[in-house]
Amino acid sequence: MGYLLQATADHAHDLCSHLREADRAEVAALTGAPPELILPAQATNASAMFSSKGELVGLCGCDPVQHFPEVGIIWMIGSNRLVRHRVEFLRAGRSWVIEQHRRFPLLTNRADARNTLHLRWLSWLGFRFLREVERWGAQGRPFIEFASYKDNFSPCALQLFP
Repeated sequence: MGYLLQATADHAHDLCSHLREADRAEVAALTGAPPELILPAQATNASAMFSSKGELVGLCGCDPVQHFPEVGIIWMIGSNRLVRHRVEFLRAGRSWVIEQHRRFPLLTNRADARNTLHLRWLSWLGFRFLREVERWGAQGRPFIEFASYKDNFSPCALQLFP
């Protein structure tokens, strides 16, 4: 079973050299900057995800929204190693989402519409897709808004984006 540790800037730098291309593109589309500039700063409020073999497979976090303490902005970014460890990652993901729901009744964010692996993962975790935002982020690309509310969260629910 994989495990989480408090992320460090070193974890972020290591991850950048193994990022999935779709995740690299999503960071650039959202921020207009390469992950090497963005991820080290995010690491202070994130968890580093490791496989059972000790390989860094990604970073994840859930950030509070100022003035809205019940809302958490959930995010994840993964490496190419993630595919090799997808079963343990999917199992651990459900537990992690349940843990985040203990802190925040409402979890939400937007994902790059091109990042189909993330969208499938979010659907598998029971998130609902709310709408497509045609122009979002620094590059003005389509992003999919998603959310999960604690009382409606069903880890067994499987939804497919049309």
